[in-house]
Amino acid sequence: MTEPEFVVDEEPSGRGASLREAIAEAIRATAELRKALSQRNLRYQQELFLSAQLIRDLVQAKESRCDELLARLRAQLETEQLAPEARAEIEQWAERLEAIQQALDAALERHEVQRFVPSGTTEPQRDNVVGAAHDTGLAPGTIVEVVRPGYRWRGELLQPADVVVAE
Repeated sequence: MTEPEFVVDEEPSGRGASLREAIAEAIRATAELRKALSQRNLRYQQELFLSAQLIRDLVQAKESRCDELLARLRAQLETEQLAPEARAEIEQWAERLEAIQQALDAALERHEVQRFVPSGTTEPQRDNVVGAAHDTGLAPGTIVEVVRPGYRWRGELLQPADVVVAE
């Protein structure tokens, strides 16, 4: 029995060339993948920014417009002499507005928007000081009143709380 002959490739550069081409193709494919991932990440960041802005706008509209209207309705009920029919109508509008606020609060909560009411000492990164109270007996910077609650979404501050602090 004769042993098979082994043929030694006299030109290993042929295999080397195909290996270099394969490596070059892998590098090109990796670069394309990185570019695609970078573009995808950029789109995601843009969508996240737009989502946060939408939530911020909704919170602001809810807090400013609904609260303002409710305050006016309650003031009318407390200060004005109203006919029973007019009083009943204003009370119905106040109840409807409160129901709208509750529905908005529930929707925001479902989307991980957290409402917070600060207490203790004010924190500049969390609170917006809108007034100062004198002769409170409290240490300066202590929150005396929360005028408007704050909101966070996914750990990001959407709206600082408006507070009045002791001076």
